[in-house]
Amino acid sequence: MNNLEDRLRHHYTDRAAIMPTSGPGLDDPVAATITAGPHRAKPRRTLRLGIAAGTIAAAVALVAIAANRSTDTNSASTPPSPASNDAPTTVETTVAIPGATLPPDPTLSQTPVTVAYGGPRSYWRWLPDLDIAEQQTATGGTELCWRTPTGDGCIDDAFESPATGIIPTDEAAIILARPALGQIANPTTVTALLSDQTTVVGALLYDSDFGVGYARIPLQPGLTVVSATSQ
Repeated sequence: MNNLEDRLRHHYTDRAAIMPTSGPGLDDPVAATITAGPHRAKPRRTLRLGIAAGTIAAAVALVAIAANRSTDTNSASTPPSPASNDAPTTVETTVAIPGATLPPDPTLSQTPVTVAYGGPRSYWRWLPDLDIAEQQTATGGTELCWRTPTGDGCIDDAFESPATGIIPTDEAAIILARPALGQIANPTTVTALLSDQTTVVGALLYDSDFGVGYARIPLQPGLTVVSATSQ
């Protein structure tokens, strides 16, 4: 038994004597160290490199997120340009006045007023070449009196589509129209018969000051409007 122990002791002693204590891998400070237990510790340098790489990756990710947020913010603050076919359409609400206009008048009323029969007329400037005044008639109706650069007069105020009121002015005629009784929609055009037997179609315009629509029909010298209807 002692011989066997002595032989084993000498065997391990001899083996330990021939094992190198220095050299490649043994002098490396990052060489793995063996610890008790089944697990082997990782090299320290590898661990440090892993931490550094993870830090760099996290920084890159933060920069990417910041760039994306900046792009989103810029996109939200700059609305897309509307397409050209979505641009609003401008609707013309006035027409050119070919002839003369009326001079300033300090006696004009600020709003349309209907006065009693026999009383003084209260004119209101509706258009630059048209003043109007509503007044009662002897029979209990109303009439629409007018004055333009070419003169003055009165027409029956009971016209309803398709009937119209015709007012002459300088180089044109102003055609008045309103809906028929019980009709909700306003008429939109007038068809005027001229003294040379030609017809002219004009668009009716409306405003918030007076509930009657009007269309201006330009006239050549010597021509007049004989009749007109609204549609």
